[in-house]
Amino acid sequence: CPARPPSPPPLSTNRFQWSPLLLFANRRDVRLVDGEGPRGESAIVVSDLEDAAAVDFFFAEGLIFWTDVSEEAIKQTPLKESLGSDQTVVVPGLDSPDGLACDWLSKKLYWTDSETNRIEVANLNGTSRKVLFWMDLDQPRAIALNPAQRYMYWTDWGEEPRIERAGMDGSRREVIVNEDIFWPNGLTVDLEEQKLYWADAKLSFIHRANLDGSAREAVVEGTLTHPFALTLSNETLFWTDWQTHSIHACNKHRGDKTREILGGIYSPMGIQVLESYRQPYIRTPCSDNNGGCSHLCLLSPVPPFYSCTCPTGVQLRADGKTCKTDIKAQIDQLSRRHWTLEQWRRLLWSDESGITSENLIDESGFRGLPEKLYIWGCIVPSEKLVEEELWCGLVFQDLGFGPLVPVKGALNASGYQFHAPSLAGAVWSGSSFSNMTVCQFTQHGP
Repeated sequence: CPARPPSPPPLSTNRFQWSPLLLFANRRDVRLVDGEGPRGESAIVVSDLEDAAAVDFFFAEGLIFWTDVSEEAIKQTPLKESLGSDQTVVVPGLDSPDGLACDWLSKKLYWTDSETNRIEVANLNGTSRKVLFWMDLDQPRAIALNPAQRYMYWTDWGEEPRIERAGMDGSRREVIVNEDIFWPNGLTVDLEEQKLYWADAKLSFIHRANLDGSAREAVVEGTLTHPFALTLSNETLFWTDWQTHSIHACNKHRGDKTREILGGIYSPMGIQVLESYRQPYIRTPCSDNNGGCSHLCLLSPVPPFYSCTCPTGVQLRADGKTCKTDIKAQIDQLSRRHWTLEQWRRLLWSDESGITSENLIDESGFRGLPEKLYIWGCIVPSEKLVEEELWCGLVFQDLGFGPLVPVKGALNASGYQFHAPSLAGAVWSGSSFSNMTVCQFTQHGP
């Protein structure tokens, strides 16, 4: 059997060691507060942020993750003995990453994006990014994982508010709560009692149910103002509230023993209990040699209880384990001849191209992936280069235009610049703008 993962580095303050330590986002920073300590005291983990929203952690490796909606990215910092401000961009090029969850067993990050209406997964370092869901999502927000049962859960507060679950590989998707629900914000899983808790900001309650949505019951009703994020430790629920600018707590069974943990918070957002028992080690099919998968090994409720899968746009081989050849080698071959639309699609939605893709179907800007039927044949991959503050994109329109012809330059550049709205051509370059490439459109017919 593999060795048990090591414990994270000790924290700098002794008073944090023997009571629930709450990790929460405060838009401008990420903080820690003792769940049972003196009121009014909190420690800054990382500061000078733009718009920190969701938070999570990987206890065994002492890592903290958060989403920044303004910087459109997922970031990471190590939880050291001396709390500092080191931060690293893990996943760039997002739109509105509202929810975040760390799979501590398979070492993956899952997140929701309420602008692109997607749920995605990637390795902890942001590689092998894959879109799991892009259809029938409206406003996905909170996301929570139960790796022992191999399920993921999320809230959606769109036109048809609901809570859904699916296997962590995207299988067996189902709606589990769609009645008496309006603005489902906070969501957390009680791993010990196998219960699901959620907070509704419009209906002002916290409810819980079995993990399939059955046996629903109220925990707190009528006394909440605007609950946002939710977490728990042992017998206690904790939540952030936008209206009171506070963190509150109560008993998770009866809803009594309500108290304020910390008040006067600038803008309380996501919250997690930073405890090792919230991430218990369990051996999984992905524990040894990544399950034999060349890229992503995702846990599944369907036997054999895991799936080997590939980054979006890369195909899985017939062996069910390995992904096809590095796309960069395919690019080199394609550069010697005219490209078809299908060849461009295979390139642009590959993991290595680093492109966030969109389908524009109508003026409402509905977004999806190439597999989703598009009407106008208008495909717009786009990404924001934070360093140059440049919005990038490339347009194809199936209105009589033939294949794109690469004229010169590198085809695996890291940035793509929107060029020529008249569809006369497209330009892309590396972030240093040293390797320009032009593609001209050839036209069929009159």
